[in-house]
Amino acid sequence: MNGKRRLRRPVLLAAVTLALLIGAGGTWAYAEYAEYLAAPTVDPAQSRALLPVIDRYLTSDQGMIGDDAAADPQTGPDGTTVCAERIIEIRPSGHSLLVGLLATCGDYRSGGGSLVSGESASEAVELTLSPDSGPGTRVTAAVYEPDDVPASWYRAHFSRAGAAEVSRLEMAGSDPDPTAKARAALGLPAAP
Repeated sequence: MNGKRRLRRPVLLAAVTLALLIGAGGTWAYAEYAEYLAAPTVDPAQSRALLPVIDRYLTSDQGMIGDDAAADPQTGPDGTTVCAERIIEIRPSGHSLLVGLLATCGDYRSGGGSLVSGESASEAVELTLSPDSGPGTRVTAAVYEPDDVPASWYRAHFSRAGAAEVSRLEMAGSDPDPTAKARAALGLPAAP
């Protein structure tokens, strides 16, 4: 009976050790990938302060989203470019801020009291902004999602949680819609 008792202790010790290792591994795995489970948080006040700067940049010739910088045939040379942005994350980077976002920009004009829309494009973008959130804030660099975007692009330009959120939103077709903003910019009433 003493031999059986001696055998049970190492087996019990091995089982407890294995359970602890599995538990620790599960805890590490959860901590490592917990970022993927929830969307990154964005400070609403900081987002509101940066959106006008981002919008000015994206609607400028320098910040063009999409391939065609020429006049849209449907909206003509009088077309107005309007963008809608969804900030995914804002991260400090040295003395600058990295802003990861989804943006949809399109060309619009008013025609006969209704909104005429032309071409539009949606892309994930990483913008580098100067550090202050005041009137001197400006976009200093921009990296746009390539046409045949590999999964590694998201991980290179967003945090893990940000990359997961962008992928989720794009797969769901939840790109921002600039239509309401275009109607307001062109002085048209809100759509019924």
